[in-house]
Amino acid sequence: MLMHFDHHARTVRKLDTFAPPALSPQRFAPLEQTPIAAATA
Repeated sequence: MLMHFDHHARTVRKLDTFAPPALSPQRFAPLEQTPIAAATA
């Protein structure tokens, strides 16, 4: 999944949109625990 950091604010909002509420707190955890890692795992 490619992330455009020039639009990082919009990317984060998209993550909040598709990620279940239970995954939202994991955005603040180490990178291995992010919704992106969970989605690609």
